[in-house]
Amino acid sequence: MSVLETIQEEQAQVIALSRALLYFIETADEARQHRAKALLEANAVTGCRQKGSTISGAVLSSGKGSYAVRVSVQLRRGIWTATSDCSCKDAERGTCKHALALAGEQLLTFRDRWSTLNSAAEVVFQLSSPLPEQAA
Repeated sequence: MSVLETIQEEQAQVIALSRALLYFIETADEARQHRAKALLEANAVTGCRQKGSTISGAVLSSGKGSYAVRVSVQLRRGIWTATSDCSCKDAERGTCKHALALAGEQLLTFRDRWSTLNSAAEVVFQLSSPLPEQAA
């Protein structure tokens, strides 16, 4: 596989996971969305990391400590979906603000990765293009 193909494959993964996470956030309760936004603005998401299609991290609580959070993205019947797991009590009733905040943080990471991948693809394309002929 060429370098450009590897970059394009990574871009496709970023697009798929971003769409699933965005849908995950947009379909959540609006009040929880606002609380998740406040957590993002307060930089409460820590240790955000991606392994395959699973994002994990911790979200600081309003008291002392933090909640362990995981959001998993899966392809089901041709549709990307996201599910979450959080150590907070609110997670028992559905998607919690901590999971939404983690998903939002990962979207910001994907935005940065997308920019880096586009820059890398441009460099690879320029390096693989023939040099212009010099005037005699």
